[in-house]
Amino acid sequence: MARLSRQAESQPDVSTRRTLFVAAFVAFWMLGISARLVYFAGSNHDNLVARAHKQQQEAIETSPTRGFVLDRQERELARSIDNHLQCS
Repeated sequence: MARLSRQAESQPDVSTRRTLFVAAFVAFWMLGISARLVYFAGSNHDNLVARAHKQQQEAIETSPTRGFVLDRQERELARSIDNHLQCS
């Protein structure tokens, strides 16, 4: 009986220590990530602003070419026409 009561008393101590360890680890991890983000944003601010501006202002011209629409016997059902060939 005495042995069980000693184990019951020591169990909360281990659990509390483990909880404090996990909480401290998470706190230090969050502090490290936050410090890294502040450093990265502060040291590369001008470069990041220039890249963001370039990405937002640069236009990429795309000209899609579409194929024919075929049925299951591969007969043509529809095709794309060029805009400059359409009648006015």
